[in-house]
Amino acid sequence: MGKPSKRKNPGVGVDFRRVKHKVGKKLPKAQNDTNTDFKSRSINLPTQSLAQDKAGAAVSERNLTLKELVSQLSHHNTHTRRDALAGLQQLLAAHPAEARRHAALLLEALATRVADGEQPVRTALLSLLRAAALPALGPAALSPFIPLFMAHLSAALTHLSADVRLDALAVLEALTEAAPQIMAGDEQLSCSLGHYSGLLSRSNRGKSVKSQALTGLLKVTSSLQRFLNTALAAA
Repeated sequence: MGKPSKRKNPGVGVDFRRVKHKVGKKLPKAQNDTNTDFKSRSINLPTQSLAQDKAGAAVSERNLTLKELVSQLSHHNTHTRRDALAGLQQLLAAHPAEARRHAALLLEALATRVADGEQPVRTALLSLLRAAALPALGPAALSPFIPLFMAHLSAALTHLSADVRLDALAVLEALTEAAPQIMAGDEQLSCSLGHYSGLLSRSNRGKSVKSQALTGLLKVTSSLQRFLNTALAAA
């Protein structure tokens, strides 16, 4: 029997040919191989250090200025907003003059947090207002921004969340204590009493007393009594 004849074109019909490599021999680099090696060097810029830029500026314990803390009040993270309010309280307690220097920036940012959806943020806001911000500003500096604050308070006092509404009442009380003569004026007094009336209305109390938390109703009536005592004493 004769030997089979070899193909004239052995490469025809073959997609690829397997290359045999010797053991221990380094493979050659492919033609399309990319070199990913890189070198890095540090650049020293002593004149741009944060410590030097903030020298002499009023900062919080975390070395943040008032403007930096205010910018964090709109952050999506709850802890960041809460910590920013705590930082503002530290800063204004140590540097009360900063409140008047940046009154517009500060109060506009604080007003937007009155209806914040997170309880820790609203608690931190109330603490800041009572302990540092409102005392540092005083009635005269606070007066131009009362309408702005009342607009945000109106939104918070008609909020769907009962907790937000009750916390807004505490802010209203703090505002009345800080500027009683302004809040006892016809416009602000009428607006505030309208909100108290709305919170005590049947639509907010529900169809039966048993369906509502009596503690919530007690907080509203107690807040109303304190508000009237403060406002009428200044009238």
